[in-house]
This record gives sequence, structure tokens and C-alpha cells, in this order.
Amino acid sequence: SVVKYKIHDDKKKFTFEDIVDFVAAQEEVYVSTIKAFKDKLISSFNESVLSSAVLSEQSVVSYVAAMAENGLYKEGLDSVPQSFKRVSQRSYLSAPYFNNLAAMNTTLDKYVLEMKDKIEESSVSSALDIFTVDNLAFNLAIHPNPEVVLNVLNKVTGVNVETLPVSVATGILRTYQDLLPLNQDYAKVLLQAVEICLERITMSCSIDGEKLIFSENDTFLSVSQAVNTGIILMRYGLLTNNDAYVKGGRLLVNSYVADSSSFDINTLSQLYPIIAYDNHLYPHFSIINSTEGKKVWAWNCAKEIKYTLENNIATIELDFINSQIHHVILKGIAPFSTIYIYDIAYRTDPRFETYNSSGYVYKNE
Repeated sequence: SVVKYKIHDDKKKFTFEDIVDFVAAQEEVYVSTIKAFKDKLISSFNESVLSSAVLSEQSVVSYVAAMAENGLYKEGLDSVPQSFKRVSQRSYLSAPYFNNLAAMNTTLDKYVLEMKDKIEESSVSSALDIFTVDNLAFNLAIHPNPEVVLNVLNKVTGVNVETLPVSVATGILRTYQDLLPLNQDYAKVLLQAVEICLERITMSCSIDGEKLIFSENDTFLSVSQAVNTGIILMRYGLLTNNDAYVKGGRLLVNSYVADSSSFDINTLSQLYPIIAYDNHLYPHFSIINSTEGKKVWAWNCAKEIKYTLENNIATIELDFINSQIHHVILKGIAPFSTIYIYDIAYRTDPRFETYNSSGYVYKNE
């Protein structure tokens, strides 16, 4: 007779269904954690101002956005020291909150060109690290050459779950979600890799009491990576009505952010845009019109921007806090003869920001 032996692994494979009843996976606990995180960010920033510490641009932008969420947008702007607002210390990142649009536009142009070059370099490379870059979906959507974009997106074909880095899996999942409202044809190309990305993220999680541990190749991943992946997983769950992924994302964030009292201002401000992904008052890109492949887009803080073109007249409407300061950089605007703001004709004037009134600066592209 032949005796056959089968090795039995008592270790149960982790799934997000395992944690749906955990306390820290519930919405009310998550909301409480995020509120404490944002409160800590605001108090840490105020302490930095009082101690005359050097403020990074990221910390200022995160602080103003967090204050705006609390209905204190103007108070947030007024709390930023004048010393920070000097042009030499700033880039396009903080432009929607402060002035000097002409100078800040130069840094935006530089960023867009650098991203265009990165995308084109990635299109002829097998490496997948492009998917870890912030705002990739937007930059793919405005790239003038669809063939280049498709070359980048098609690199996900046949990705191996065993060798796929967690950071790349998270980036692919994020880019897929971000592309859906921008270009569904591009998003569909990434759909083939979504399940593999979810599997890779699941493989990197393990339960420790009522928390999740996030690791890769027996090495603990950073707080930033855990929070980024948790938010993207939660967003995907909300998008697909998958409760297990929503709660898994919440638990992953809670596991790493619940004790944010020990975070310094730099850590808090770096995590803020990841956590507050749905705060439109944080500076962001918006594609507001697309005609024959030509995009009109904006760097702004508006809740919504509407663009209509009728009888050779383009109308741009912005939904923003009434009577509050909001600077917008618009790109792709066709040549025009006259601009009206609130039905009043305006001329381009690089000094308009010093007048405490509406106005614009025009740069012929």
C-alpha cells in the first residue's frame, strides 16, 4: 500500500472579510481618528508659528486647507506669517491661497513639463515606478500623445502579484480610480490589473490584535505607505460598494494614525493631502473642457468649475467660498479679445494682486 502525506498549514490566509467587525474598522472610529489628526495638525502649526520655526510650503498648504475644512479659511490665510509669503520660498503649490501668480506659473510650467518627460521616458521602459508618482492620472489625461499614454498604461499587462511592489500596486489602483472621471478609455486599460493589486495589498496585511500590520518582504512599511494604501483601498471599496475593502482601508489608516499625537508638523502635513483626498479646498488640478484633444484645465481650490462655449463666448464659473480670496491658474485658454469678471471688462495687469480687487495676468502660450 502507498501512504500519502499532505502538509497542512494551520495559518489561515488573511482576507479583509476577517476584520469587518473590528472596532477600529467602523466609520465612527475612523471619523474620530481623522478629526484628532487634523486638530493635531492645526495645533502643531500654530506652535511652529509661535516658536518662529521655519515653515515648509507643504505645512502651510495643509494647515490652510485643514482650517478651511473647519470654516476658517480666512483665519487660516491670516495666520500664515508674511515672511513665508515671499516669492522665493514658494511654488505653484500654494498659489491658489496667495498672490504672485506670474512667478508661481513658471514653477507650474516646469512641473508639467517634467511630468510630460517622465511619462515619455516611462513609455519606452518596462519599469512600473511611474505609478508611484502623485497626480499621475491628471498628467496622463492632459498628455498630447495618446499612444505614449497607452504604452505607459499597458505596462501593467501580466504583472506578477509575487513581485509587484506594494507602492506600485497602490499607485496603479489610485491611478485607475483617478482616471475614471478624466478618461474612461485610459482607466479601462488598468482594470486588468486591479484584482492583482488588491491581492498584493491583501498579502501585505496581517492581524495584530485589533490592528493591521503592513509589511513587504518581512519588512515593515512606512506610516506614509500604510496610510496611502489604506485611503486608496477605502476609496476603492466606496467606489465598488465593497464593505470589506472600505473597512479594511479604515482599519489600516486607524492602525497607523490613531496615535498621531506623536507626529511632528512635517509628518502631519505630508499625510494630510493623502487623508483629506476629498477636500476640494486643498489645491488641485481640474480638467474643465476637452475639445478635439485640446484640454482646458486649472490649478485651483474651487468645489467645481464649469466651462461653456457658445457663440464664440467662453464662460467660466467657479464655485468657491463667497467673498474670499481664490487665485486660479488656467491653461489651454484660446486667444481672446476681452475678459469680463463679474460683467466688468478687465485688462491684463501683473500688479492686480496689490489692489485687493479682482483681476488677471495673461501669458500668451
